[in-house]
Amino acid sequence: MRIAMVFLLILAAPGLSMAQGYGSDGNKKGTWEWAIAAVLQDAENTGSTGGSRVDIDEGIGLGFGLGYYLTDRLVVGGDIEWLAPDYSAVLVDDNGAISTFDHELTQFNFRFKGTYNFLAGPFTPYAELGAGWTYVDSNP
Repeated sequence: MRIAMVFLLILAAPGLSMAQGYGSDGNKKGTWEWAIAAVLQDAENTGSTGGSRVDIDEGIGLGFGLGYYLTDRLVVGGDIEWLAPDYSAVLVDDNGAISTFDHELTQFNFRFKGTYNFLAGPFTPYAELGAGWTYVDSNP
């Protein structure tokens, strides 16, 4: 996992240096911004009184974001993230029959968002509003 984090930081370094050149005249309107992210999902274990349970391992994924400055302070854009954590499940039906699974989940997160920067400078507080959905496939 540490190797993946170092790799993502190396990939992000050129974007960080390029960001210093954007809007150097204070005008960001009509420019684009992008982001790359490491996504961490904690492990989750849950069960029921009937004996069924699912254990999802911790997972690390990759995310990308893109935004367009409509004005110097208003950005519209979106994010997409992908994860593939391992999981194991035990299913107990009404007759007591037990089925077990040991697979990898496929998870995609999609989000559209708008961001308002309160100041026009390189360091600014902001407010963000977004909506999205998550797609999960258990791959049984």
